Amino acid sequence: MDKVSQLAVASCRAALGAAGAEGDAEALAATGVVLGTAIGPMESSERFTVPVLSEGAREANPAVFTNTVYSGAAGHVAMALGTRGPTSTLTSGHAAGAAALGVAYDMLRAGRAERLLVPAVEAFSPATLAAYRGIPLFGSASGRRYTLAEAGIALVLERRSSAERRGATVHAVVLGHATASDACGIGRWDASGGGVERAMRQALERAGLAPRQVGAVWASAAGLAAVDRPEQAAVDRVFGPGGVRIEAPSGFWASRSARAPTCRRCWPSAPGAPAAIRVRSWSTARPWAAPTPRSSCPPSLFPQRSPVDDHRLRCEDPFDRCLCAR
Repeated sequence: MDKVSQLAVASCRAALGAAGAEGDAEALAATGVVLGTAIGPMESSERFTVPVLSEGAREANPAVFTNTVYSGAAGHVAMALGTRGPTSTLTSGHAAGAAALGVAYDMLRAGRAERLLVPAVEAFSPATLAAYRGIPLFGSASGRRYTLAEAGIALVLERRSSAERRGATVHAVVLGHATASDACGIGRWDASGGGVERAMRQALERAGLAPRQVGAVWASAAGLAAVDRPEQAAVDRVFGPGGVRIEAPSGFWASRSARAPTCRRCWPSAPGAPAAIRVRSWSTARPWAAPTPRSSCPPSLFPQRSPVDDHRLRCEDPFDRCLCAR
């Protein structure tokens, strides 16, 4: 098992334990895996390919080859934890973690599973790091604060009916999501932030929320002016300049597609603002119900239920602790 698979299995095991589903054979049988990764199994690909290129085909290692496929990590999670539901892998660059949540949400609505493990994982290789450092946009020039990091992060996304039947603790509610593209080529984004704006407006519409009902925007804020300025412009157009609180977790978790899709147990709920919206690189937006501290979170604080409100998101406890300690 390569590093990216180890990170996926470890984070998913912790998430299942936090959700109270680990060791529950019936629950595992109805659980699937939707994994997001930008870099994927590049470490294994290098280990397999470099000897072949330098020494010839006889040096191909079949034991390494099985880890070179992008769906391998999700398969390792299913085999290690005993899940029997569908598996899928998303590789949409830095938005892979958020994209995996969107696909998982849609799969639950389609009745494909009762719950889904949604890990986002990244493990670097020497060639990957060299490639990033060789792109001027991601280089270490003065004023750039873009930071790469390895991580494995997992959430459990579950149908409301299933969570209530198990008596599970609900940390947040997914109200809707939307995706749009700002890409104009490799390392180039639409300077106006048009894709970010479309994603946020569509996500709000699908969630049945108005901008004034949003208490915070969890921005990508990657430390790259080419990305951050268009994103800020889009936020200002949707919510008005200074019209919404902006959280930027990038400096806390570093920039990676495996960034936590936001546990907000400790995020205070603003009066009359029942939701948060999350924006990720490549314009992926998700509105969430506003969480409050667990000790003071009666059901009446959740927004009015809608047809899409049949899914609950529960966050792995280690991220609760990390965020609380920030």
